[in-house]
Amino acid sequence: MVKSLEWGKDSASQFDIEKYQLVHYARRSTPEADQLLPLTLAGHTITPSDSAKYLGVFIDKKLTFKEHADYAISKGIKASAALTRLSNGTSGMPHGYIRRLFTGLWCESISHHIKCAAANFI
Repeated sequence: MVKSLEWGKDSASQFDIEKYQLVHYARRSTPEADQLLPLTLAGHTITPSDSAKYLGVFIDKKLTFKEHADYAISKGIKASAALTRLSNGTSGMPHGYIRRLFTGLWCESISHHIKCAAANFI
């Protein structure tokens, strides 16, 4: 990690150390033991957490992706609720527009999260 910080200084790139995340991946790990192993970089202490978000996917320390699945479900529920509000029968949008929104936004978003979750079970 020290080499990457030095490389950043030489290359005029700055890393935001406050955004660093630490997750312990070990079979024999206990929550009490994990909290005893923080990482200190450039004066900042990074404490271990149960999960980290990497490239839009939540990765937990047991690699079950449960947190990511819960996140995808909540996004799907919010999107379907918004679509329901837009398709109000009396003052809502026409059916053609609702269909375009459904196929263009909702289906694409949900299919992305399903692919991420399915990769865990294959």
